[in-house]
Amino acid sequence: MSGTRMYCGRTTCDVARWVLRRRRIAATQFLRGACYGAGTAAVGVLAVWLRTR
Repeated sequence: MSGTRMYCGRTTCDVARWVLRRRRIAATQFLRGACYGAGTAAVGVLAVWLRTR
């Protein structure tokens, strides 16, 4: 019984570590996408502003 409990505890710890690692990667990718989107929007607004002047 205690062996099973140790195994489940270890598995839970491994899964928690995996989720935390993936969460950091997802947050980084989200920030990267937001920066690309902001840059694209800024270039688009600049292009429209230049064409209307």
